[in-house]
Amino acid sequence: MAEHSPLTSAGALGQDTRRIENLDQYMTNPEAMLHAAFLDRDGVLIADVGHLTNPRQIQLLPGASQAVKKLNDHQVPVVVVTNQSVIGRGLCSTEELEDIHFALQDLLAKGGARVNRIYFCPHHPREALGIYKLDCECRKPRPGMLCQAAQDLGIDLVGSVMVGDNLTDIQAGRSAGCRTVLISDEHGKQNGRPATEPKHQPDHIAIGLDSAVDWILENLGASPKQHGPSLQRSIEL
Repeated sequence: MAEHSPLTSAGALGQDTRRIENLDQYMTNPEAMLHAAFLDRDGVLIADVGHLTNPRQIQLLPGASQAVKKLNDHQVPVVVVTNQSVIGRGLCSTEELEDIHFALQDLLAKGGARVNRIYFCPHHPREALGIYKLDCECRKPRPGMLCQAAQDLGIDLVGSVMVGDNLTDIQAGRSAGCRTVLISDEHGKQNGRPATEPKHQPDHIAIGLDSAVDWILENLGASPKQHGPSLQRSIEL
């Protein structure tokens, strides 16, 4: 049986350390907390190719750089939270994953965009090896990565937004207290199982990150809605 582990134990969640950016420039009021955009990685920023283990596999999705830059231009901190069991499965080392994220930052920078922080969960409760075989608090749909970022960066989770292409992203965001945006493709197709419980419904459904960012900029700082069976989706699927 997988061991249940807090974030502070061996094999805790990871954070890329090569480009740690101070968020002081976002603090217009020193006593106020930040409202951030939390983004999943695969299927939101880059193409989901399965177990990505090499920088050459990175394919920025259309409009991703422009969308992130729009958040940058509006002084919205951008934090990536991504499940990366490739580490726990032995397919990729932590250093190799940091190479991947360094390459991702370089690709975004070509479009004038930047991600402020990247958090990753290296665990899997069943298919990982050694210390990484954990029923951890950081792997989505649990909210550990978002909570850790909030603690590290002074982020107000209730006023922030989580964007993902999978129900697990929506669950993580809602568990953390954020508003949520589900990404679908141009045909209205979404990854994962459809949300059948009202508490797992997103606040908004968008076609692509650029559309999601427009909604974020209109709603950042608002409290999550109380969902019920009458939730109105933003696009017809």
